[in-house]
Amino acid sequence: MEEQYKLEHEEFVKNPTGSTLFETCTVLNIIPVSLLLQKVLFTTFFDNNVKIPLAVRVFLEFSIIVLPCIASVTYTEMTIPLILLMLLTCLIIPIFAKPSSKQFYLSENKDMLNLMNAPRKRFIEEYRAFVMIATIICILAVDFKVFPRRFSKTETFGISLMDIGVGSVVLSGAMVSRHARSSSSSSSSSVHHKKTDDNNNNKSRASTTTTTTSEQKLSRKALAYHAFVSNAPLMLLGFVRMLLTKSTNYQEHVTEYGIHWNFFFTLGFVSIVLSFLKMSPNRATLKEWRLYAAKLMAVGLFMFGVLYYAEQTIQPISRRMTNLTYVMAILALNIFNLSVNLLVSLISASHLHPSAITQAINRNQLFIFLLANIMTGLINFSIKTIYASEETSMKIIVGYTSLLVIIAIALDHLNITLKLSK
Repeated sequence: MEEQYKLEHEEFVKNPTGSTLFETCTVLNIIPVSLLLQKVLFTTFFDNNVKIPLAVRVFLEFSIIVLPCIASVTYTEMTIPLILLMLLTCLIIPIFAKPSSKQFYLSENKDMLNLMNAPRKRFIEEYRAFVMIATIICILAVDFKVFPRRFSKTETFGISLMDIGVGSVVLSGAMVSRHARSSSSSSSSSVHHKKTDDNNNNKSRASTTTTTTSEQKLSRKALAYHAFVSNAPLMLLGFVRMLLTKSTNYQEHVTEYGIHWNFFFTLGFVSIVLSFLKMSPNRATLKEWRLYAAKLMAVGLFMFGVLYYAEQTIQPISRRMTNLTYVMAILALNIFNLSVNLLVSLISASHLHPSAITQAINRNQLFIFLLANIMTGLINFSIKTIYASEETSMKIIVGYTSLLVIIAIALDHLNITLKLSK
């Protein structure tokens, strides 16, 4: 890369002003609303017993889910009108639905309840896919002028769309950590043991405690070994990216990760930490799930209020310092947005017409993210992105995202899972 252009590019991404929590939250919520529209349209116009051709399905889903996301991070003034238009469409279309589709909203289907209580919860997997879709779009779009500067990473204080990227990936990773998955399968066993222990005498309890402690020590050693071995590929990718960046004179925004750090190192180390965490599963009726979604949204809104107070009295948000207000912002945004996605699943027949794109992205998330990084680098080496016209920029961003989606769909269709960590 030419030294002069490298300096111009680095200057281009410097000193962003940051955005607002409201705008960031609104942009992120366009994808679950898009997914709701996809479910409404597919349930209304397609029979669930008839298989939709894959090419048709992917084209429709890309148009309904991905394109609005691209529009919201480039033409941001369209975000709120798009959300309102999609919600209005979701209300109007079921009026013309077939009688068999009238039960779309607030369905009490047993299959839906089983889906909500399954160890692998679809609304969480869809949310993780949403985070990744937004991430792969932004890591390329940020290099073009069509991407608002306020959405790029802030230097010291402030919040932006890209500032919450790392935190959101970390949080979504925690939701599906190895222990979070395994704890679901052992939940019923844990309840049974708890009831049995209530009838045991103190001696039996002491014996059980000693045995459990020994097992925990053994499991921790095995867990530590598994954590380091399974995440070695991510650490290797981090070193490879660092060496390639240095050897090719690729532009670097030093305040983003520092001189030697990068996102693969972050994913690797965080995955190791997450391997030691557990998440408790929930089994409930649909009514209880809806109440839980409302409570989750209330918690998110409450945290926004606490965050506002903390910013005024403690310190402004800083991704670079990962201070308390940044952590609170990540939690508030993701809890609120997750509650929106949960509500979308609950008010729709989420067991019908699952999104092929979100399933495919979720299956090979790390590989798609790695491929997105490689493609972003190749595009930056091929053209001077900061001088590209608006039309050219949009064509490249849409084409790049389309190719990533097609690759993800192809891998999923061929039943191929490429794991970069175990």
